[in-house]
Amino acid sequence: MKKYTLALIAFLLIIVILTGNVQGETELRQLELKEGHPLRLSYENNKIFYQGEEVFLKREDEKYELPAEVKQKWRENSYSTFIFPLAVINTEKTKEVYNLEEQKIIFNEQEAISALKEEWQQITEGKPPIIMEEEIKPENFQDHLSVKLAPEGERIFFTLQHYMIATMDTAAGIYDLKSEEFTFVNYIFSGGVSNISWSDFDNDFDKNIINASEYLAIELYDARGIGDLYIIKADSLEIIAAFSGHEFTY
Repeated sequence: MKKYTLALIAFLLIIVILTGNVQGETELRQLELKEGHPLRLSYENNKIFYQGEEVFLKREDEKYELPAEVKQKWRENSYSTFIFPLAVINTEKTKEVYNLEEQKIIFNEQEAISALKEEWQQITEGKPPIIMEEEIKPENFQDHLSVKLAPEGERIFFTLQHYMIATMDTAAGIYDLKSEEFTFVNYIFSGGVSNISWSDFDNDFDKNIINASEYLAIELYDARGIGDLYIIKADSLEIIAAFSGHEFTY
C-alpha cells in the first residue's frame, strides 16, 4: 500500500510541475510572426525578449519554435530583426539573412558589402560621400541591415547603413535568389532607414497604379526625424520619384 501511495504522490508531483510549466509559458506575452511585419528581438540564456519583456513566438495561432541553427548562431545579448519569412540574425562575426521557412542562410552582410565594393565607383560616380572631411567607404556600411522579400518570393530588397556623428548614409539594392547576384541603386541616400517596402508603401499610392512587384519604396529619416520618401523601379533600380520634408515618427 505504501508503495502505491508513493507512486501516486510522484505522479501528482509530475502533474503539478508540468502544469506549472504550461501556466508559466501561457503567462508570457505571445508575439505573432506576421509576414512583412518587422520585430526587433533579443536573445539571452535561451530566452527571447521583445522590448525587455520575455515572450514566446506564434505563427498562425500556433506556438513557433525558431530553427535550432538560428538559436545556435544568434549572438547572446544582441538584437536580431525578424520580417517573416526572413530574419536578419546578429551572429558573432556578421549579420546573416536567414529564410525561416526554408531554414537556410541566403546571404550575409559581408557578402553584400563585398558586392557594394565592386559597384562603388559606378554607384558614387567617382564622388563618394564625405563626412567630417573623411571619405566614406563601402566597408563602413555595416551599422544596420534591413531586408524585405518580394511578393513573388524571388528577390530581396535590402539596405546597408552607415552611421557617423549623428549622420547616416544608406545604400540600397536587390538580391536575386535565383542568380544569387546583388544589384544596387546608383545612389547613396542621406539618412537612416525608417521603412522599406515592395508595393504602394502602406496604401499611400493607388494599388491599381503601382504594382507590388514592380516598385520599391524607401523611407528615410535624419537625426531630427525629418526625412525623404523615394520610389524606385524594381527592374532598373531607377529612382522615379522623391518626396522631401516628411516628418516621420520612429
